[in-house]
Amino acid sequence: MVLNVARRLLRSLTVLLLVTMGTVALLSLAPGSAASVILGENATPKAVAELNARLGMDRPLWLQYVDWLKHAVTGDLGTSPVTNEPDPRACRRGSRAVCPPAPACPPEDRAAAEAAAPPRPSSRPRRR
Repeated sequence: MVLNVARRLLRSLTVLLLVTMGTVALLSLAPGSAASVILGENATPKAVAELNARLGMDRPLWLQYVDWLKHAVTGDLGTSPVTNEPDPRACRRGSRAVCPPAPACPPEDRAAAEAAAPPRPSSRPRRR
């Protein structure tokens, strides 16, 4: 029984690693860079290069992946692209769109975000 659980856990972790590696690889194949998208069309090449260096996009892909994996395992999900704040702070402000899943966002912050957010429309049709 324990051996079966260990095998399934190992398989799940392997699939998770392969999916994240594939996602990073596919995103690296996209045209342009994150810095050019953030800075817009009128950005100078120097500004794009500086932002790429600051974001770590000028480093090898495998090193970017290892750094991302280390941060993801420790719960550091980085900075929200919407609010430019660390994700738990954005969660405290009440934005459901930027509130990350547990464990990065404490339960009381998630509850506050859901209470402050507008109600979601019901997916069931109303009875007449």
